Amino acid sequence: AQHKRFELREIAAFVLGQLGTPICPFARESYPLLLELLKDDYHEVVAAALLALGALKSLGHADDERIASAIAEQADSADEDVREAVAYSLGFWNCGSTETVISRLLDDDSAIVRAASEFSLELRAARAGLEGGGDANHKEQVHPAAGSRDRADRGVTRSDDDVQNLSHK
Repeated sequence: AQHKRFELREIAAFVLGQLGTPICPFARESYPLLLELLKDDYHEVVAAALLALGALKSLGHADDERIASAIAEQADSADEDVREAVAYSLGFWNCGSTETVISRLLDDDSAIVRAASEFSLELRAARAGLEGGGDANHKEQVHPAAGSRDRADRGVTRSDDDVQNLSHK
């Protein structure tokens, strides 16, 4: 993360964002390095670090408001890619003033930053619905050919016959 070539620091940020997956559970070790990369002189590195922080959070790692604040501090960047990465990444954080920052980026001069902000607000709304149990009046409807939820949880998918039967109804 301290290499003299910015391209390699950018790649390092991307890789660090992948380290929170179940087969590579090193998210906790990635955060300090990514936070350091937010101070880089190259906007490509900063944007990659921001996206990596969002990726780690999307995998369920960390609820540290200091990380969300560090992301939010980049919202005033002169670089469009950095502001887009801020808007996108903050969609995974529900603490501090993150929603205020996303809302402010909805008025950004850049259409891509505005689109990322809209996506983040939609993502937050969807996650809030899932965490809150969704609409109390909504009842989940499962097609009989889809199998049970238990079957899906075990990684068993529909057979080709199930799919064929569904397509002919």
